[in-house]
Amino acid sequence: MGICRKLLNHPELTEVGRKDVSRWCHILHPIFIQKKEFPQALQVIQISQLSDSTNKEMQAILPIVYIFNNQYDKAELIIKEFRNKSLIGIDYFKTYKDVYNMSSILFEEQAITHPDFAKARALLKD
Repeated sequence: MGICRKLLNHPELTEVGRKDVSRWCHILHPIFIQKKEFPQALQVIQISQLSDSTNKEMQAILPIVYIFNNQYDKAELIIKEFRNKSLIGIDYFKTYKDVYNMSSILFEEQAITHPDFAKARALLKD
């Protein structure tokens, strides 16, 4: 992760370069989740967010990663804020709620679970 931080602090890094760092870090997070290396998944997502704060996918991913890192309170805030917001242009999802539900289901199907998924799903029903 140190390499991402070094890249972000490089004085010659262009805006396009920052977005490339964001995409690269974004691609890495599922690998860390699959390996159940949740702190690393959170770290790359945070670096991705720092390098491209306009990336609307971050608010779709952060709650799940926060839950895996036992930070439900942070996940809950994001879920409440974004659950009913439109998410057109990212796969077949219409709202962030669709992503949150599908993510938890997909991870549980792979035996990557967390007890707070139940709380998050209940929150999504409100």
